[in-house]
Order: sequence, then C-alpha cells, then structure tokens
Amino acid sequence: MMDFFFIQMSDPQFGMFARLSGLDEERIQEFHRSRGWNILPAAKAIGFSQETALYEKAIAAANRLNPAFVVISGDLVEDRNDPNQLAELRRITAKLHSHIPVHWAPGNWDVGNTPTPNTLEQYRRDFGDDYYSFQQGGSSFIVLNSCIGFDDSQTPGEWDKQVAFLRTSLAEASNRSSDHIVVFLHHPLYGYDPNEEDNWAVIPRNKRLVLL
Repeated sequence: MMDFFFIQMSDPQFGMFARLSGLDEERIQEFHRSRGWNILPAAKAIGFSQETALYEKAIAAANRLNPAFVVISGDLVEDRNDPNQLAELRRITAKLHSHIPVHWAPGNWDVGNTPTPNTLEQYRRDFGDDYYSFQQGGSSFIVLNSCIGFDDSQTPGEWDKQVAFLRTSLAEASNRSSDHIVVFLHHPLYGYDPNEEDNWAVIPRNKRLVLL
C-alpha cells in the first residue's frame, strides 16, 4: 500500500458573496428558516473579489501541502454562463503546481438543481465528464454527478447510466483489490441517518438507498 494524501475542496462559487450581500432583514431570516443559513448583513457587493482571495489562499495552501491530487467537488461558479467567473476560476486553479492533478465534480450551480441536456453538455464541454473514476497509489476513486440523483426529471436515462457506471466501477475496484474505495459527490447522501426524510440539502431517499 502506498502512503499518500489528497485534498478535497468545494464551493469556490465565484459570485456567491455578491448574491448574498445587500439583503434586507426579512430575506436574511427567510434564508435562516428555510436553509438554516446564518447570513450577516453586508453592503451590496459587486464582482467576486472575496471569492478570489479565498480561492487564492486555498490553492496556495495546496501547493505548500503538495497532495497527490485535488478534488473540487462542485459549485465552481455562481453563474455558469458568466465568462468572467469561469476565467477567474481557471486563472487561480492554474497556479496549482503542474504535477498536482485537479479532478472536478459538478454541483447544482454548475448543472442546475434540475439538470437538463443543455446544462450537462455545457459542463462536459467546460470541465470534462460529470462522472468518472481514477486510481491513485493502489486506491480507487469515483466521482459522481449528485445533481442527477437529486432530480433527473429532465435527463431521462442519465440516472440509470450513472448507477450502472457506479456498479461497474465498484466491481472493478474490488477486482483490483483496491486499498480504499472513495466516492466524491457534491450533495451529501444524508445528514444524520440513511433513512432520514428528504430535505433540500441531501440526496432523496429513494435514490440515496440505491447508492448506499
């Protein structure tokens, strides 16, 4: 077994600070009631300078730590159609040392809460496959598109294809006698209990139990 470590990041989400700034108290309380978010009142922001500073710091830390690879598991930008947000994501990511691979996973801001053929095509064009596997140091890693598990109503067949891919990948990992099998996805399967009720943040129970 080869010793190594990796870094998982998530939600660089260039543009989110601007969206959540300048909210009135009623809207802040609505987010708290519906999502459990604690948003601090802030003057309206424009652009994504705060996201830039945070992501620059994260990439610099990754360079210091020198992992075997980095996974960035979704919500890459706030607006997938904004070329400036995408360019800033890529500009900073390019500062990662060239020998450290980056593996992307899609989040709901990248393909939509209800993915469509168009949003999947756009993501695949910009970032590559939305589900795939790779190996490192005797271990197997699987990246899934959890947004399809969340709502596949506009993408018939995608959920079944992804489940078939997962089953095949798990079998192949077992046949390789992988030291570890790790699955990455944007949404958590559940918060506290595999049988918990559905909510806005976790994979719906009917799909969750298939994955488990």
